[in-house]
Amino acid sequence: MDINQEIQSAMPAVMERIKRETLQRIERDAVEAATQVAVQAAKEWAVENLVPEIKAQLEAGKSSIFVAAKEASEAIGQALGKAMAEQVGKSIANTHTLGEIVQKMFRGY
Repeated sequence: MDINQEIQSAMPAVMERIKRETLQRIERDAVEAATQVAVQAAKEWAVENLVPEIKAQLEAGKSSIFVAAKEASEAIGQALGKAMAEQVGKSIANTHTLGEIVQKMFRGY
């Protein structure tokens, strides 16, 4: 069989593969385009329907949010102050104990 005959005999399989891959590419492109349209529609719906509702809820609860934030900051401040005071007390006690140990160690010298 010469080269021309081999090319002729392989041509139907090549054309079938090209057709199949082209159809797959078209299908992928169509799915991607449809997905983009769906995502855009979902974004527009969310902006039209959810954003105004969320904004209204935030505006309605704004004063309570500020009150809660103030109360939380005061509680955090008090807890930090108490914790720092306890830590300083422990550090002073440890330093005093360490000082006593050192003094007792060097008394004999």
